Amino acid sequence: MPAAFSQQELDAAAVDLALAPAGQRAAKAAALRRQAADAGVHAGSIGAVYRAFAEGKLAPMTVPAMNLRGLTYLLARAVFRAVDRLDAGPVMFELAPSESDVSDQSFAEYGAQVLAAAAREGHRGPVYLQGDHFEVAYDSDGGHSALMERSRAAVAAGVRQIDLDAAGLADGSAPSANERQRPNALATAHMLAFLRRLDGGDELVVGGEVGEIGGANTTPEELRTFLTAVSDALPAGMRGLDKVSVQTGTRHGGVVRKDGSVGEMSVDLELTAILSDVARSEFGLPGVVQHGASTLSTAQLAQLPDAGVIEVHLATGIQNLVFEHGALPREFTDRINRELDSTAEIRPDDGGESASHAESGHYDAPGELSERQRFVMNRWKAWGRYKRELWTLESGVQASLGEAMEAWATELLTALQVAGKREAVGHLVVSTGSRA
Repeated sequence: MPAAFSQQELDAAAVDLALAPAGQRAAKAAALRRQAADAGVHAGSIGAVYRAFAEGKLAPMTVPAMNLRGLTYLLARAVFRAVDRLDAGPVMFELAPSESDVSDQSFAEYGAQVLAAAAREGHRGPVYLQGDHFEVAYDSDGGHSALMERSRAAVAAGVRQIDLDAAGLADGSAPSANERQRPNALATAHMLAFLRRLDGGDELVVGGEVGEIGGANTTPEELRTFLTAVSDALPAGMRGLDKVSVQTGTRHGGVVRKDGSVGEMSVDLELTAILSDVARSEFGLPGVVQHGASTLSTAQLAQLPDAGVIEVHLATGIQNLVFEHGALPREFTDRINRELDSTAEIRPDDGGESASHAESGHYDAPGELSERQRFVMNRWKAWGRYKRELWTLESGVQASLGEAMEAWATELLTALQVAGKREAVGHLVVSTGSRA
């Protein structure tokens, strides 16, 4: 890092951005991104890496995409420490529009915090920022307009990966796969065409979602129908999707028992491998994307690369790591338990996203949800509600959280076969340079 920016100054700028009044954050985020750029860190596109997957030029690995809903600078620093110590290949940092709303951090703030964290830990080169679950809730131009504005803001903040999600529009009652997937495919194609026309849109790595996460498992027929319909609906000559998310048994929020603990979640890896082969051999895609997987066991995560999963999304495990950490002051955790509304259901419009894409989870005991289950389901709201308290935790507590995150990331990167892959992917990287 240039002498003009000391580590302490970077730390102070990150905190200042997080706690500033909303109206001041855009300017502060831009200044922090400039500091990161001066230190050799910029936002980048992972497109070349995924094309190499599609062409069979890279050994199996699964890129982790981490949803940091809060303490973004602290937690991202821990991840970069693990990445650099393991000489690991790419990782992504992502945020969904619903998470942006509920955590009180814009995409500009989020991107700046992640880039600054990379600079702070001496990381150099591209950093991969992703917009997760950009949900198309209505199959109409009016339903797309707000998402278009969100997309512009995200791209301006350095996001070069966007996952579109119109899976909720699929008509499960329709008699044929074509009729079921047509609304999803048309809405996805509409938004994809919009993204491709943005300045720098050809650099964007855009994904679609064929299976509703937590719903019925995706079949090869559904996958083929969806991808074909998206391609057919695009203007002639326009590049289609770069990746595709499928459903093979996982759920956002995992399996939550009556006492609030996490239960075992199954995933159909045989089906995953079949779907990945269809995506790769028939449509030229790199493989498939796995959502709702952060509560899978390490042994299950370790099987994802060989099943053709090229990217896995991780949110709940990180949230649990923070809010269940023993270093948090008891008074603080008691206050969260007492003040956070543990009796209300997550409404379908919470954060602008359906409950299945929030912390809906699956509850393995029949009957009415327990108070603890309701609390766990709603806990993601704590990131924004207690943002100031989290950012101003005592330094020793923050250090403990960082150490726990680094240990978790170390285990994860090893299981996903990303460790030791930096050199293998380094020459493939396509960076966005000044656009970041």
